[in-house]
Amino acid sequence: TPGPLVYVRRVEFRGNTDTSDVVLRREIPQLEASTSSAADIEQGRINLQRLGFFSLVRVSTRPVPDQPDQMDVIYEVTEQASGSLSASVGFSQGEGILFGAGISQKNFLGTGNSVTFSLQSSSSTKEARFAFMDPYFTIDGVSRGIDLYFRETDFDEQGTADYSTDETGAGLSFGYPVSEKSRVGANFRVQSINLQTADRSTDPNFPDNVRQFLIAEGVPENSRSTDFLEFTSGVDYRYNTLNKSFLPTDGTRHIVSLDVSVPGSDLEYYVTSYLGETYIPVFQQSDVSVKLKTRLGYGDGFGDSEELPFLKNFFAGGIRTVRGYKYNSLGPIDNSSREQTGGSTLITGTAALQFPLPGVKETDQTRLSLFSDVGQVYNDSVEIDDLRYSAGLALAWMTPIGP
Repeated sequence: TPGPLVYVRRVEFRGNTDTSDVVLRREIPQLEASTSSAADIEQGRINLQRLGFFSLVRVSTRPVPDQPDQMDVIYEVTEQASGSLSASVGFSQGEGILFGAGISQKNFLGTGNSVTFSLQSSSSTKEARFAFMDPYFTIDGVSRGIDLYFRETDFDEQGTADYSTDETGAGLSFGYPVSEKSRVGANFRVQSINLQTADRSTDPNFPDNVRQFLIAEGVPENSRSTDFLEFTSGVDYRYNTLNKSFLPTDGTRHIVSLDVSVPGSDLEYYVTSYLGETYIPVFQQSDVSVKLKTRLGYGDGFGDSEELPFLKNFFAGGIRTVRGYKYNSLGPIDNSSREQTGGSTLITGTAALQFPLPGVKETDQTRLSLFSDVGQVYNDSVEIDDLRYSAGLALAWMTPIGP
């Protein structure tokens, strides 16, 4: 029913004893001294709830005495612990037994910034990482992230060629909100890579692709350790309308990215990738849905690099790409070592019918699905006949130690 306009005099917050006022206020689309909007007031409540800083968020309105065309909006919050100190153990098809420890704070000193330090260890990978993210580096919602890491990887343990790498790097990233559903980002990274291999002068099974790469880079034949310094920059676009982060049943997500090595790097290459997934509800007010997902990747060398360095190759096979195949088992095979080499082109896809686990009330924690996967890794031309397929029944479960 049309009526006189009502203006919001003040937006007040109560209960935020640790979190700064500005951290809450920047999430509220309802502005002071403007006409009231029920949709904006409710969206503000939802935005505060999504922060993860509060266990409860309520909103109410209060008329201003002797001012019939004015009111105040009051948000009441109950703060909860936003930091965690964790130790974990797990199992992965590709990594074996996993151990980890970390400390994180999503609302560091009440500023809304997140700080994380973690240690991870498995049969093939050991990693130490520090990350800092400021979601409102500017008042317009431009985010800034800092990432520092050290990682040791034994690729022989991952089912690929017999070599290992030590990586030390630092990254700086920025994100800009294009709309409520989409965001663009840019990043810059500097990384030092130490490549360790067997002695190719005495090893008859030394991988051909690694041998050709070392020759092209001018590495002496008797050298078993080589260092590379690389600078990369990248851009990405993200669009997300999924209704949930884990086990969604409706919405769409697209991620397009391009990473390029900066002139002056020891390795010159570019890598582009695309991830798209769509969830279509089968029935209204039901958790039964159809899932369609695809992942595409392509990379190549430029300048002094005639092809994509083997260190940046794509791999497929296993629980995260094409289920039913061993981890990293798809794609080209080296003629000498008879092991997987990966490739410069990746194609994977999934079609699935998702439905709740019968007899389980908490449908957000478990999900059954009938799925069909397809995928392959290529090094030269794409041959459709070389695609590999699988089909099966899958159970996804949010356990106490992770999904």
